[in-house]
Amino acid sequence: TSAVLLLERPEGLSLTVLGPFGSVLAEAAARPDGFDLLLPRQHELLHEDDPARAVQELTGGALDLDGLLALLLGQLPPGLGPASEVRGEGRLRR
Repeated sequence: TSAVLLLERPEGLSLTVLGPFGSVLAEAAARPDGFDLLLPRQHELLHEDDPARAVQELTGGALDLDGLLALLLGQLPPGLGPASEVRGEGRLRR
C-alpha cells in the first residue's frame, strides 16, 4: 500500500491511500472549515465541520491533529519523547 501526502500547514492536508494495484482506498482532506474522508470501496463520503474532532474520533482519542501530522511526517507526536526502557510486558516507560 502506498500513500501520497500533500501538506500546507496550517491551512490544509490532503492524503490519498492507494491499494497494491494503484486503486484509491481512501482520500482525506482537512482544512480549517472541515474534514472530508472518501472511502470509494464503501461508497462513503464522511464530513466533519471540526477537523480536530474528526482526528480524535478516527484515532479513538489517541491523537490530535498535530500528533497525526507528526506521525505522517515520520516524527513523534508533540509531548511524546523517546522511551528510555521497555518493561517485561512490552510496555514503554520514560
